[in-house]
Amino acid sequence: MRPFIQHAPGLFLVRYDASEDLQPAKQADLVKALEAVPVPLPVAIVFALGPGVRGVDMDVPTFWLSVTGRRELRLRAMGIVTDSIAVKVAVQGFALANGIRGQEIAVKSFHDAELALEWAREELEKAAQAA
Repeated sequence: MRPFIQHAPGLFLVRYDASEDLQPAKQADLVKALEAVPVPLPVAIVFALGPGVRGVDMDVPTFWLSVTGRRELRLRAMGIVTDSIAVKVAVQGFALANGIRGQEIAVKSFHDAELALEWAREELEKAAQAA
C-alpha cells in the first residue's frame, strides 16, 4: 500500500507511522507521483507523521532539499503534521535551508492534518495566481 494519496490536483497527503518510513530509499513512488503532476500545476505535500516519528535522520532533509531544488517539480508548499518538538525544529531548519537556497517553497509545521491541508490549498492557489 502506498502511504500517500493525491488529495486534490497537485496536493499530496503522505502518512508515515515510523521514522524508517521517511528514509530516502522509500520515497521513489512519491517522487514519481510528483513528477507526473501535469505542467503548469503547482505542487504541495502534507506529511502527516504518526506518534512513532519522534525525530528525523539527517539524510531525510538532505534528500528533500535535493527534491525541492528540482524547479521542474513546481513544489510550492510542504506542511509537516507532528507533535514532536524535534521534528518541528527540523522543519524550521529545512525551511531556512530552502530560503537560503532561493527555493520558492513555503514550509511549515502543524498539529492537525486538516489545517495543514487547508494551508497547502491556499499556498497552491497563491502559486497558481502568481503564475
